Amino acid sequence: MALDFDGTDDDVDHGDIAALDGLTALSVSVWVFYDTLSVFDCFVGKVGAGAENWSFGTGNADNSLLMCDLNTAIVAESATGIVVAGIW
Repeated sequence: MALDFDGTDDDVDHGDIAALDGLTALSVSVWVFYDTLSVFDCFVGKVGAGAENWSFGTGNADNSLLMCDLNTAIVAESATGIVVAGIW
């Protein structure tokens, strides 16, 4: 299913999926096309209590790097400049 977001408070909420709590590994695959870059965009994530918060998305001042965080701490980050507007 393809989704088209206008960039203002857009999300898809599947509720609390308990099966994601306590995972030790997870694979994520997304195709993202940016018309323009902003400061931060989360592709996929889970917000919960304690150690249940994680997200994968883009970030930095011009949104040109990929990052993964766990409980608000960045655990993996790419080099800058790999996310470019107008290119898949």
